[in-house]
Amino acid sequence: MKEWVDGGMATAFIIFGVTGDLTSRKLVPALYQLTLDKRLPEEFHIIGFARRDWDDSVMADSLRSGVEEHTRTQPVDMDVLASMSSKMHFIRSDFDDLGGYERLNTLLETLQINNRLLYLAAPPEEYPVIIQQIGKSGLASTARGWTRISTNTTSITSPASILACRRMNGPTPTGSRGSGIILTSTARK
Repeated sequence: MKEWVDGGMATAFIIFGVTGDLTSRKLVPALYQLTLDKRLPEEFHIIGFARRDWDDSVMADSLRSGVEEHTRTQPVDMDVLASMSSKMHFIRSDFDDLGGYERLNTLLETLQINNRLLYLAAPPEEYPVIIQQIGKSGLASTARGWTRISTNTTSITSPASILACRRMNGPTPTGSRGSGIILTSTARK
């Protein structure tokens, strides 16, 4: 838990493609279980990013339903789920719209979130544009805390995706503690 908490700083799990099946069936039930087991910091926010016409409330309702239906621990602890839901936020944007990433940056600043896990739950063909926009918007660097990008596939093999990652993974800003990009995959071979 210490590496998540990182000195008590708020952490965000940002899901690009939050409206997809992977999020409601796998990601959020797993985050619920980690919350239930007290393995995540108290200031842990789930931020969804997608083009669907949702808002914070619609996203929270959808993800709550996913937990109720797919979590392995039943019955669901409604207090834990309500606490999680109160820290869910939604950014409506196309993946190629820089404005959406700028709104995301503003939200992170408003919530004073320094630790960022950016999860690509979108189709793999969207990865290059998402990664490029993350770099252009400044989401890849933070003066404090850390930033990570993770995917659910091993499909970051296209030259465009690899080049976008290399461009973002430049020098770590002065005073930063781990703000470069570490690209990981949760796929099993």
